[in-house]
Amino acid sequence: MLIKICGITEESEVEYLNELTPDYIGFVFAESKRKVTIEKAIRLKDILNKNIKVVGVFKDLPIEEVILVSKVVGLDVIQLHGKEDNDYIIRLNGLNREIWKAVSVKKGERINEHYNVDKMIFDGPQPGSGKVINFDEGFNPSKEFIISGGLNPDNVVGFLAISNVIGVDVSSGVEELNKEGYFKKDYFKLKKFIERVRSYEKSKYKGKI
Repeated sequence: MLIKICGITEESEVEYLNELTPDYIGFVFAESKRKVTIEKAIRLKDILNKNIKVVGVFKDLPIEEVILVSKVVGLDVIQLHGKEDNDYIIRLNGLNREIWKAVSVKKGERINEHYNVDKMIFDGPQPGSGKVINFDEGFNPSKEFIISGGLNPDNVVGFLAISNVIGVDVSSGVEELNKEGYFKKDYFKLKKFIERVRSYEKSKYKGKI
């Protein structure tokens, strides 16, 4: 089960994750309260555990900008969160990076799974709002996917047994309000989240022996 911690902005957060070792961290280059500059992303990547892969999150940016950031920062994965189509995606294939496509799942809307990408992420109806996907609304993807939106240490295990889920992507669900009044990643929430996913994975593996 893949684990991605998104919206990393501070050295302290990188230090937490160097210890806790998720599979991926995410730097947001789209407009967001968690957006980082290229320079900051480079600095944070320099101190990151080399076994943790780096995802860059983009939304409807000129493709030249995505290519530049990918090369300069040294991204392992490009995650597209906007209206990018397959023609846009094909132009990124020469970068030799994984390409992920994130799609918001909204009630009554048909989900397009047919993107030429390495992995799909299905997000809640309002990304960043903490709202989860409602599986009672006919959401039943036929392909493997990473689930995002509204996940936290207390509810994540309930989503892991869903058919075709291969990973989890979390940001606000592992944050706390700091003394300066900003939401930042919380060590104990991160630890609890990652431990619960790994424990589920181990118990599932043991059940197959």
